[in-house]
Amino acid sequence: MSKRGVSRLFCILIVLSLFFIRICSAEFEVQSSFLKTSITQGEYANRSLSVSSGTGDFMEISGDSPWMQISEKNIALNAGEIKNVNIVLNSSGLSPGIYLGSIKIMGGKSSVSIPVIFEVQSKDLFFGLNIDIPAQYTDVSPGGKMLAQIKIFDLTTSGGTSKGVGSSVIKMEYEVMDMQGRIIVSDSEDMVINGDTTTTKSISIPETLPKGDYLLSASCRYKSSSATSSRIFRIIETSSGNSWFQGGEFFSQPYFILLASLLFLAIILFLFSYFLRDRDKMLLELKKYNSWELNHQKSLLKEQAKILAGRGISKGEISREYRRKINHLRKKRKSRISEISKLQKSGSSYSEMRRKLNEWKREGYNTFNLEYKMKGLNEKDMKEMISKWKKEGYKGKNS
Repeated sequence: MSKRGVSRLFCILIVLSLFFIRICSAEFEVQSSFLKTSITQGEYANRSLSVSSGTGDFMEISGDSPWMQISEKNIALNAGEIKNVNIVLNSSGLSPGIYLGSIKIMGGKSSVSIPVIFEVQSKDLFFGLNIDIPAQYTDVSPGGKMLAQIKIFDLTTSGGTSKGVGSSVIKMEYEVMDMQGRIIVSDSEDMVINGDTTTTKSISIPETLPKGDYLLSASCRYKSSSATSSRIFRIIETSSGNSWFQGGEFFSQPYFILLASLLFLAIILFLFSYFLRDRDKMLLELKKYNSWELNHQKSLLKEQAKILAGRGISKGEISREYRRKINHLRKKRKSRISEISKLQKSGSSYSEMRRKLNEWKREGYNTFNLEYKMKGLNEKDMKEMISKWKKEGYKGKNS
């Protein structure tokens, strides 16, 4: 590929990288991946959802559940602006349990759905409940098992002044749901507890369960008391090494945007190094030619000095003339290097610098008898000497 072609490719890749990163990047961002609230039956809760835009846009916000009210369903954001949208979750008319909904945000060509987990506890609570999923079980493969630690608290003990409920039989109910609220797995058991209790629950995951986010919920029922708790876990794909690319999920992940950015940056740096290497190579070639020319000119001047000495010219006069010619050639070398460096800094093309170097080489071949003839020699002397040097391969040694 020619240097001009590489230059065009370089420009195209820069434009494509900016465009590609732009279309991969979301037009807006929501700071919360989900909303979760636990309240007592009949009460309501206010929650805030932070929405920001990198480019500025008009957005529509909607909820899919009657127990959810959104303060602003249409908002306009400037580039870089962050706005807090108030979400009201109302448990009036709801039975104790866990409810799943979602908030959909649409802006430009992008949209995102935020899961909402609404835990409603009974008014008279005898027991509290908490689920903890150990880190090694937050990601589970289809067909695998998940372990959860269940903590049950007797809420009737008042700092040790009350004995609490005492030995009691409670009913524990467990459910695995997808983020649309569909029940995938359910189980229940009766437990005898006396005070605060911790137990472990093992749940088998169906082999056909698709990858994605799921919710494990637990309910503790005792007479009119109903306590709930939930945790999110994830089903992951482990059957093939290229699962990231299935369904296009990989291309929607933030790490892909980062990877794409780094890849294009690497290409740009490679092309930049490619041009820089060629220009440095040109400078080295010029220095090599200058050194070669200086050595040959010295030899040529020494031959002229021998002829002049044979004609009776004093050594002092020959020496001064010799130094003057050498100094002139050294100044010329510095001038060439300076000019090539200026062409590099100004962004000149490789072909332009190559043309300049070839021009200097042609001047070096053609001007021996004009520029480097010492005083006391005539044109005939120089022609004989140049003819001799050409026969010895002056051009061929540097072509």
